[in-house]
Amino acid sequence: PLPLKRERRPLRRGRGAMGRQGGTAALLAVLACLLAPMRTAGNRFQEAWVMNCNHEFPDGTVYDLGALTRTAGRPDYIGKDKRGDMYFMNVCNNVQEIPNECKALQKSVRSPVYQVRNGSYCHWLGLEGSHRWDYIEPGSPNVGVQLTYTQGEVCDSGVNRRVKMQFYCDHFGRLGNVQDYYVTYEDPCTYVVTFPTTVGCPRRLMMTWGWVFVTCFVCGVGAYVGGGGAV
Repeated sequence: PLPLKRERRPLRRGRGAMGRQGGTAALLAVLACLLAPMRTAGNRFQEAWVMNCNHEFPDGTVYDLGALTRTAGRPDYIGKDKRGDMYFMNVCNNVQEIPNECKALQKSVRSPVYQVRNGSYCHWLGLEGSHRWDYIEPGSPNVGVQLTYTQGEVCDSGVNRRVKMQFYCDHFGRLGNVQDYYVTYEDPCTYVVTFPTTVGCPRRLMMTWGWVFVTCFVCGVGAYVGGGGAV
């Protein structure tokens, strides 16, 4: 009689092995989900510390103007008023370069906003460390946010100059930019810059840890079931 041939059957992993793989995938999904918001929060804290351009109001509304800050290699913003005076500006930081008119007058005070006129005069309008956050319209965060710099060069009236930079909420970027708008005066020593921008809109708060836990739990269950979680 001919010898019997044994059929080779492909090995199948047991349900226990599949369960272990599913459990591992679920655990990794939960860890990744938990670490992601922590990493984001860390980056956001670092940006706020460097730029000082992230602010939360007592009612929980948050703005982040960090994207507007001009750093090395990016020119300062330039605006003008109806008299033709020019304004060199930065957001949440001093201007990158002091205007030549100011250098000629030996004015070397670092400031986020300078006013110059045809080389005849230069004024610095505030100090970066003196800024204050407000709503443009009290009680209406969706209109935009205002950054006020004080302790500027002294006016003829004996008071310090100050400048209000008003960042109007422009969701679709249709209102133009700072170069399209005149700088106006609230009074002889208070300047107002209109700055339409998408970051003038409140940003949503990051999820609370309760919602993070719920989201991670759902992700973990989904990964477990998808990976063959049955034991």
